[in-house]
Amino acid sequence: MKPTDVFEKSPRITWRQVEDEMVLIDPDEAELLRLTPVGAAIWETLDGRKTAEEIAASLQETFEASPMKIRQDVLSFLEQLRRYGLVEPTGATATHRGTRSSGM
Repeated sequence: MKPTDVFEKSPRITWRQVEDEMVLIDPDEAELLRLTPVGAAIWETLDGRKTAEEIAASLQETFEASPMKIRQDVLSFLEQLRRYGLVEPTGATATHRGTRSSGM
């Protein structure tokens, strides 16, 4: 996985904010997945247009951690979501969209 990869939420997954917790519902597996606040923030930014690097940059405004740590956490979490089929790559990358990588 690269920082320029772009993902979107799988259309088969539904999610709900339940009190102070984000819950993903996977109907194929009959599972509920609870996300941490960081995981929920990443999930909410997945729109099929933002790169992993752009998502990490947006989280720097909310969470107190080094840019490198946030970037690593975003890439790791997106890889987990991809492995479980909860997100899908869009095929778009920063170079395909005409933007530059910020070099976080």
